[in-house]
Amino acid sequence: MGEGLGPSPEEMGIKEEQTRGVESDERYKALYQEASLNYLKTKDAEWFNREFSEELSPEGYLLDKQGKETNLLPSQNITAGIEEVKAQARSRFAELYPEDAQKYQLK
Repeated sequence: MGEGLGPSPEEMGIKEEQTRGVESDERYKALYQEASLNYLKTKDAEWFNREFSEELSPEGYLLDKQGKETNLLPSQNITAGIEEVKAQARSRFAELYPEDAQKYQLK
């Protein structure tokens, strides 16, 4: 890696491949939605509380203020904080599943 130039394309390709691996893991997907919901409740609370209840349907979809299921997952409502949410989910995955985190090279 050149100083100040960031990671090489090869390094980025490795990172992307590893990230895609963990992102296909069902346990990671659940942690990602959990981190997304937490982000919405804390970092975008004014908007979130105006639009949604704090509950999820059994399928994991957001419920509107009337308690009706939307077709939106928590992660589908995050824009600017997406990298923060992904980092939180990866960190939590590594904490809960250290052996698999090594497989995905998250540590």
